[in-house]
Amino acid sequence: MSLFPPFTTEHELFRQSVRTFAEREIGPYGEQWDADRYFPDDLFRKAGQQGYFGLRFGEQYGGLGLDYWYVGIMIEELMRGRNVGAIVGLLIQCEMATSVIHKFGSEALKREFLVPAIRGERIAALGIS
Repeated sequence: MSLFPPFTTEHELFRQSVRTFAEREIGPYGEQWDADRYFPDDLFRKAGQQGYFGLRFGEQYGGLGLDYWYVGIMIEELMRGRNVGAIVGLLIQCEMATSVIHKFGSEALKREFLVPAIRGERIAALGIS
C-alpha cells in the first residue's frame, strides 16, 4: 500500500522503472555529456521504448492513456539523473512539444510527428518568441 493515497501499486512500479532509467541511462554520463558539449539524442529512443513520451496520450497514437500522477512521478524520478539538459529535453518531449501537436495538430500531423515522437524516433521541439 502506498503512503500517499493517490498512488497505486502501478504508480509505484512506474516510479521504480523511471528511477532505474535515470540512474542507469543519465546519471553515469551526465558530467561527461556536459564536458563534451554533447546532447544524447539516443536517450530519446531509449525513453520512447519505455513508453515515457506517451504517458497521457491515447493508444491510437502509441500512448498509454495514463493520469497526471505518472507525469509527476516521471519528473521527480528523472531528477535522479542529475543532468538538467537531458532531463529537461525529455520532459519537453513528454509534455510540452508533443502536447501542442496533440491538441492543435490535424490527424495527418499527429501521425507524421506525434506518433514517432512518442516512440522516441523523432525529437519534438517548441519555438516560443
